[in-house]
Amino acid sequence: MREHSAWPVHIRHTQTIQPLARALSEALQFKQRSPSTTVKLDDSAAADSTTGDKQASSNRIRYAPGGQAIADQIAVSLRWLTYGESIEPEEDSTLPASTIQVTLNRTYQPLTAFNDELHVPYVAPADEKTAPSTGLPFEEPQMVRIPPGSFIMGSPESEAGRSSDEGPQRKVTLTYPFEIGRYEVTFAQYDAFASDTQHPLPDDYGWGRGNQPVIKVSFNDAQAYVQWLAKKTGKKYRLPTEAEWEYVARAGTTTAYWWGEAIGQNNAVCVGCGSQWDAQQTAPVGSFKPNPFGVYDTAGNVWEWTQDCWHSNYDGAPTDGSAWLEKNGGNCIRRVVRGGSWDGDPRGLRSAFRYGDDAGGSSNITGFRVARDF
Repeated sequence: MREHSAWPVHIRHTQTIQPLARALSEALQFKQRSPSTTVKLDDSAAADSTTGDKQASSNRIRYAPGGQAIADQIAVSLRWLTYGESIEPEEDSTLPASTIQVTLNRTYQPLTAFNDELHVPYVAPADEKTAPSTGLPFEEPQMVRIPPGSFIMGSPESEAGRSSDEGPQRKVTLTYPFEIGRYEVTFAQYDAFASDTQHPLPDDYGWGRGNQPVIKVSFNDAQAYVQWLAKKTGKKYRLPTEAEWEYVARAGTTTAYWWGEAIGQNNAVCVGCGSQWDAQQTAPVGSFKPNPFGVYDTAGNVWEWTQDCWHSNYDGAPTDGSAWLEKNGGNCIRRVVRGGSWDGDPRGLRSAFRYGDDAGGSSNITGFRVARDF
């Protein structure tokens, strides 16, 4: 978008849509990397009354001739902010030369699983993410604050694809807030640890490093990373517990996937998910829409290590969100992984699906994300 920075963007909105208008303005200035970018907010304008009812209640992007490229980029940002609402920019020869006009009338797409509010600020697409400046000589994971709450852990017997190890269902109450990685740990983040500690560098299988999720890391490798990160930052980094992981993955939903009962198309990467990476390789972190907590890739991409030892069902499991270790016959040679992967079928991406993997083993379908106490 830098080459289009001379095009002023006029964002018209109603008072009730002001948070979305501000978030879009910040997103556009971030993407153009220029404080001089002209983005004008106008809250005096009502919804377009010159168009039909459908358009008058929709978000619109109109551009003067020659502005399609920048309009398309604005549409990408707006889709992220409105949880996937479809919007197609329109050329308008009546606009002044070199101008873009955005009219915002709503914050969501009705009749979907998305919520009618903005949960999180704009997060750049995977190829543009810039880590917040921490003053540290390495990239610290971006974190999301998760509120206390209760949820039903596990799956009902009626859920398609269910396994017996997903039950019996029980109510779990987390009385504490905590933070979790917005994204899975990337190669860029893990490589900084490996370089600093002379830890072996994991293979990337030729898929690239940088913002790709780190793979070929065992539970022991993941533990070594969070211990190093905690020591370097003075913050309480750790792996999430299995209960915390499912609480985050569900994000207040009770369906098989956080977006609904069916896998759908291009919601994640797996075998049959409808993405460009299906059954081939990992996707760059943040390539798909986030869940209502603002957390990305809890379904698909790579399996994620949790603290918990493997138990074959939930009989006797904690109800407070804590890690379930040796108690009740836990097998700590195996640790619970969650979320499914690029090389698995949709069944494994369900919020309740769980598996116990060898703590000392590693593969190209397994990575992790971090949690943090405060």
